[in-house]
Amino acid sequence: MKFLSFTTYNIDKLADIAKAADKLAANPPEGYKILAMYSCQANPFPGVELPPGTMVTASILECESAEAMAAASLEMTLAGATVNRIPVMEVSTGEAEGTVDRLKV
Repeated sequence: MKFLSFTTYNIDKLADIAKAADKLAANPPEGYKILAMYSCQANPFPGVELPPGTMVTASILECESAEAMAAASLEMTLAGATVNRIPVMEVSTGEAEGTVDRLKV
């Protein structure tokens, strides 16, 4: 299953977060794969108050189990980050209507 992950952390924790992220990338839990990662040095959430000095990393990942996701989240949380995961469904261009039809119960 694919997830959109938002990891927020104070800039003072950047060295610890980078170390944990590199460790996670080098030795990910089985069933956990990072597809893309982007870092923002500004608030990407209009209307949401983030403390000054907050960094946000957005990642797209695949995860096969709750255990793999928990293990990956734990690494980042222990380094001082807040991790939020949102399940997403891939919708190919031109196939949105068919995707909606498949979702109807």
